[in-house]
Amino acid sequence: MRLTAEVILGAKVCLNALKDRELDLRGFKIPMIENLGVTQNQFDTIDFSDNEIKKLGNFPLMKRLTTIYITNNFVSQIDREISSKLPNLDCLILTNNKISVLSEVNNLSGCRYLTMASFIENPIAYQQHYRLYVIHNLPSVKYLDFKKVKLEERKRAARLFKSEAGRTMNEDISKQKVATFVPGQPAKVPLTVSQRNKILQMIQTAKTSEEIDRLEKMLDAGIFPKVEEEKE
Repeated sequence: MRLTAEVILGAKVCLNALKDRELDLRGFKIPMIENLGVTQNQFDTIDFSDNEIKKLGNFPLMKRLTTIYITNNFVSQIDREISSKLPNLDCLILTNNKISVLSEVNNLSGCRYLTMASFIENPIAYQQHYRLYVIHNLPSVKYLDFKKVKLEERKRAARLFKSEAGRTMNEDISKQKVATFVPGQPAKVPLTVSQRNKILQMIQTAKTSEEIDRLEKMLDAGIFPKVEEEKE
């Protein structure tokens, strides 16, 4: 279903527990964000959860909007202009999406009032130094993945990205490209024999369904377990 003006104007509106005016757009199977100009900047919170949105973007200027819930979607990209369109964004909950490239986080760096963000159950959350990277690049965030950012974490992040290893990591991340995600289709990335065997071993030794789900998300993102180099 497209997010038409009629859908928006007919959606549920309420005052939430924080006394914010909230627009409920949950569960419409919306493929993209559009036509939000008809809201006339009258909402503090918009809930996009349980849809099929692939990109966080295409917002008009919405100075009042401070909170976005967009859990359980297919978001893999964040618009570079989001900070200019949502200048007062304070809370962004992106739990259970498809963000697989850490550089997408940088597109939120202009959101100077952003204090709470969640990337739980996104492929990036399983990458090495993920938390330190986000803390370093989004210094205004005080709560990441519903955990308070500690002063020691900020110090560790600063040390890491001043080091040669941190600079190399930044260079590698900047070269990454977002893969187009097609719901229901596996990532078409060739695996070596060693990688296949390692993955089979991890599946066989997994003790919970959560471990299987975590492995699947890593593979979807093109993140494969490290194996010893194969002999020619």
